[in-house]
Amino acid sequence: MLNYQTRHSLNRSPGSVSPGRDMGGIWLHGAEVTLEEVEQVVERHGLDGNIVQDIFDKNELPRIEYDESKNIYMFLRIAWRSKSKEIRTAPLLAVACGDDYITLSQTKSPQSSELAQLNSKNKDTVMSLLYTFASVIDNYEQLVHATADSVRNIKYRLRRHEATNEDFLQFITIEENLATYLYNLTAMLSMAERFREDKHSKLSLDHIEALEDVMLHIKQLKANVNSSVSAVSSIQNVYSTVSNNTLNQRMKLLTVVTLLVTVPNVFYGMYGMNVALPMAKEPWAYGAIVGFTVILMLILAIIVRRSKLL
Repeated sequence: MLNYQTRHSLNRSPGSVSPGRDMGGIWLHGAEVTLEEVEQVVERHGLDGNIVQDIFDKNELPRIEYDESKNIYMFLRIAWRSKSKEIRTAPLLAVACGDDYITLSQTKSPQSSELAQLNSKNKDTVMSLLYTFASVIDNYEQLVHATADSVRNIKYRLRRHEATNEDFLQFITIEENLATYLYNLTAMLSMAERFREDKHSKLSLDHIEALEDVMLHIKQLKANVNSSVSAVSSIQNVYSTVSNNTLNQRMKLLTVVTLLVTVPNVFYGMYGMNVALPMAKEPWAYGAIVGFTVILMLILAIIVRRSKLL
């Protein structure tokens, strides 16, 4: 769906405008755009159709492109959290086209809805491009912080009880989310560096300052993500060590219990045979055998204790 808005002066609010009116100085936002709508936008604004068509590639990487009309095409990756707590991403195309500013996305994610309410009062289309870029990165910041909180919560929970299958599945989801953050942030940082150095962009000092602020923000988020990756790795290593130690302690305990149970059975087994044995007919034999086995078990327990097997 395409939504046209006028781009007024800085002291006025943006207003809707129909596509049939004079299209100068508008902001066009399209969410869940169809092929027909994209062709309509390309024809109406004189865009490069080959570049704009890439919005339908779900795996499109962040990049910056230019056409013969000096229009600037910026592909970004918007992100949102699904109901399964996995991070989903999709391409977002932002175009600075003369006095007009265009944003297109094939999905209707929460982030796409936020972009639909982006302040469109700025007449500088390149600055609007950078504002959109900054808005996308701000959304990544919220997701990264939420994931970091999840890592801390799991760490505290593992201190109170043993890990369950649900905990391991959550770890897998967190690792995949962190990899998604790092992959997309790295790609957008590379795109921003190229945009800053590209001679075709002709950025002003204000543009460069705004772009460098976004780049700094991305680097900080990458450091945050790497910190969470290290935390997850440390938790897994520690839990693996604790699990192995717990297993070893339990195996030792089972071995000692088996030994203590087996030794009395040797004597009881002998007196269960149809063979004449000493004291077999004495009335005090049963008590003597039981007392002897108890003493023997205590001696074994003391030996095990001093040997630090438990």
